[in-house]
Amino acid sequence: MPGQRFSVIFVFLLSLLAVGFVSVQPIKNEQCEYDMDLVKNTMKVVCKGDSARVNIIAHNAVVSQPSSRFESTGEMPPGSNQDWMPYGDMNTLNSIPLSNTVKNSTKHIELLKQRLSMHSSAMFNITTLLTEGDEGLTSDLKKLRRLAPNKEALKEGMLAAIRNQYNFMRTAILTQNAELSKLISSLNSLLDITAKAMRGAAKSDDDIVEQIGYVNKTMITMRRMMSKELKKQRHRPTNNQGNCPLEIAAIGNGHAMDVRVKKGTIMRDGGAISDKLWIMEGGRSSDQLIEYDSEIDQEYQLFSKAHTLPFRCEGTGHVMYMAHLICQKADSNTIVKYDMDEMLIVAEVSLGTAGVQGTYPYQFGGYSDIDLAVDELGLWVVYAMPDSAGKMMISKLNADNLMIEKTWMTRYPKAMVGNTFMICGVLYGTNSYKDSPTFIKYRYDTETGRDKILKDGKLQFANGVRQKSPNTVMLDYNPGDRRLYAWNNGKGELYPVFFREIP
Repeated sequence: MPGQRFSVIFVFLLSLLAVGFVSVQPIKNEQCEYDMDLVKNTMKVVCKGDSARVNIIAHNAVVSQPSSRFESTGEMPPGSNQDWMPYGDMNTLNSIPLSNTVKNSTKHIELLKQRLSMHSSAMFNITTLLTEGDEGLTSDLKKLRRLAPNKEALKEGMLAAIRNQYNFMRTAILTQNAELSKLISSLNSLLDITAKAMRGAAKSDDDIVEQIGYVNKTMITMRRMMSKELKKQRHRPTNNQGNCPLEIAAIGNGHAMDVRVKKGTIMRDGGAISDKLWIMEGGRSSDQLIEYDSEIDQEYQLFSKAHTLPFRCEGTGHVMYMAHLICQKADSNTIVKYDMDEMLIVAEVSLGTAGVQGTYPYQFGGYSDIDLAVDELGLWVVYAMPDSAGKMMISKLNADNLMIEKTWMTRYPKAMVGNTFMICGVLYGTNSYKDSPTFIKYRYDTETGRDKILKDGKLQFANGVRQKSPNTVMLDYNPGDRRLYAWNNGKGELYPVFFREIP
């Protein structure tokens, strides 16, 4: 059966990918040969003996070769650094090999240059002769004036000299005109050949770009097929809502993914079983939200959608909940709920006198005044205001309309924690955003209203996967897969959380 045959081939590809090597036989055509490496994500291009290497699925796909440069621009995806390249699109192609047309044109141009050089030399010689002839005529006239015995003899001598000089100059001028005609003809030929060479180079450029584009699309399709197959084999997130109470036993070391932007938010829907990842650049304000179908797609920068919001979010405390983005609207203490399917704002609520724009931030500063969180019990927000003297306040929000259901005031200053997250209605605050490892320093239970300052190092948190100088500007818990999501120096970090059930 065709489907069975495809499955066998696909499993074979996956098995090769698992041991770290997948190769594809080179593809040839009349001009070029393409050798693809699906592990290193590159393609080697050899055209008429000239070689180049292409990074197919990357932030910038580049063909590198030390010769002439042709550029092909593509639309950049929204995001940081300008920074994410969707579907393996290429922004720059260097050194497209010259076609035979261009090489032949180059030979013709060299011949024409030689001919033009000869014409130029001939014209220079003619001009020199004309100058010498003019000087000779002047000299002859002076001699005649000195030597002629009478006016008639002088007149005849002058006429003879002028006649001879006229004949000489006439011949020289006619010769010069002929050389000028040849020069103009050669210049016209040069222009024609140069235009043909340029058209040939452009055609060669277009052909190579088109061919690489076809190969690129094929490789992207294969990547997506592999991504879907791998997703079937791994453990899917589960819905752990309502599975409380839980107490943290340990936080694992985690792993990192490249998100390329120094500050931002990485989110997974805390209220739905979904593999999707959402990434937004953070800081002063942003209205760009990038959607990935899975962590594997994010790894290869294969984003599915790029959303431009009708408003801007401030800071890095956003969450995704039940297919809605919930964030602090920039330059305000308003929380906004945005339906990602309908692309509509469906709810807004003000936090009264809550601090904004760096009034009551976490240790790392920035715009971390209002921090949203999701756990097994629903939607929360952590903030501070003048009435709390900068101490952390926790409010439980209605997930439908964002109205505040209940608020708790803690005794711990917000500026003294690196960041916070919620698990089963318990607030956890880290000791530092820049120490590695750090530890959970503060705990507040909304069920009992009791808080506790934990001993140093009792509950460690790695804080920075293999980073010497971490800078954690975002930290959130996801109840679906029970992991902490952090943003650290351009890396998205995911830490597993292990629990012991409370009887």
